[in-house]
Amino acid sequence: MTATEPVEERPVAAVAEVAPKSVVVQPPTPVNTVEAVCAGSSNFFTRGLCRLREWGKASFARDPTCVRFREMEEARRSASAE
Repeated sequence: MTATEPVEERPVAAVAEVAPKSVVVQPPTPVNTVEAVCAGSSNFFTRGLCRLREWGKASFARDPTCVRFREMEEARRSASAE
């Protein structure tokens, strides 16, 4: 190919641009914990009563606060039984 020869033009394939689908990211659902439920209690005593009430519910069986409370309660009972 020399400078005087005409350059054969090839048709350029049209590339369709695909718009990315908008991805809607759902925020994680807030996890209810005993501390979150009882945070609105007005003072130290009512917060303690709220915690005692919530610790007995099956929905909070795996809540770290409830697990710790049950462990402390079990240790107290075993110590008093000796």
